[in-house]
Amino acid sequence: MAGKWPPESKIAVSLTYDGGWPCHFAAAEQLEARGWKGTFYLEATRLLGRILDWKRLSERGHELANHALYDVIDESGLLAAMPANAYQDEVGELKALLEELGLPEHSCAYPLPPYRLEDGIPYLEAIVQKTVVRLNEELMRPAVRDLYSVARGPKIGLNPIQLGSREHQRSRFLHFDPVDLRCYPAGALSTRALSNLLDQATRERAWLILAFSTERNRWWSDEHHEALLSTLEDHNAWVAPVIEVASSLKAGAIVA
Repeated sequence: MAGKWPPESKIAVSLTYDGGWPCHFAAAEQLEARGWKGTFYLEATRLLGRILDWKRLSERGHELANHALYDVIDESGLLAAMPANAYQDEVGELKALLEELGLPEHSCAYPLPPYRLEDGIPYLEAIVQKTVVRLNEELMRPAVRDLYSVARGPKIGLNPIQLGSREHQRSRFLHFDPVDLRCYPAGALSTRALSNLLDQATRERAWLILAFSTERNRWWSDEHHEALLSTLEDHNAWVAPVIEVASSLKAGAIVA
């Protein structure tokens, strides 16, 4: 899924949706109304529960991707005691399922921490942070790196893009880790905060990945999602799935 970078766009934005919840079908329609496609990180149960619906979504140009461990984060810390192969097997099994659906090119996502927002600043309780860090660093990272060349990581931030020669572009893409791409949680992001992020991405020539982690359909509002999309329309960005932007970057298909 190698996308062609539009010559009029200086930044890229990928909209990602975690878990495969019913509200994400409405989100896809909101994207399509603007000619955009998103990335939907799925876990196996919800993929299999509506497999024909998800297949149709893929046929319309959206990326279906691997989020096998979306639901494993809890506040007990007990997951840290699970064996590494349990995580690695689940990632590999969902990858095989997506490939059987005819989707050999797709990305993966590390489990995101259950962010809470206070005055717009995300924070984590200590026990949750300990569990997430061990899960991602010790268990998920080896599995993801063995199976994927593109993955959305759990860290907050932009992904810098260097414009210039094709060879320089490729080396710059490899300068930030394509198997640990940074993102911003979008569930409680205000339109003003998004506008500021887009302005920053434009100044820094960066790829912005927004993560809608709806946690069992909580923290989701069609109206809020629509408002964020309207804000995004006001900026000169290329909106495309994660795997498409990554393929374009790897190919050096960026305009100066």
